[in-house]
Amino acid sequence: MALYHSQIFDPGSAELHFDAEKSILLCREQDGGSNRWIKKIPGIDYISSVIEDRNRFYVSGESSDTTGFFLALDKQEGSTLWSIPGKSFLSAMHDGSLYLIFPDEQNDFYLIKVETSTGRKEWHHPVGRDLREYAISGSRITLDYGSGKREILSPATGRPIG
Repeated sequence: MALYHSQIFDPGSAELHFDAEKSILLCREQDGGSNRWIKKIPGIDYISSVIEDRNRFYVSGESSDTTGFFLALDKQEGSTLWSIPGKSFLSAMHDGSLYLIFPDEQNDFYLIKVETSTGRKEWHHPVGRDLREYAISGSRITLDYGSGKREILSPATGRPIG
């Protein structure tokens, strides 16, 4: 099986393998090597990132430069718990929440905070195309732009601080 993209997560428990030719994501037990689950993910050519919490894998899949899906998968069964259509340009977990950057239909970019168990958007904030760097800490989200502009947001509300 030719693996186009393979990543290992939770080294004491499981590893994920993605086969782009077959559009299959495989979760294998780390210790015994047996398959936990296998899932067909049609329309995904590449997985750009996988992050996890105790119960879920969060998979950012791409099918082109601008399209894809962001999926929340049950770690034990592989079932899709929720999904967001589109290509995620950032996925980060902080303090029990997900932060993602997605473009809308007009190709304007937004930083969104997502509730992990439901996929519900808690807030969104427009992000400039020249975003160069970001940092998420307990009390702030810092967005630095190529133009020299800096935005500092509240992680709780997405509103500017100061």
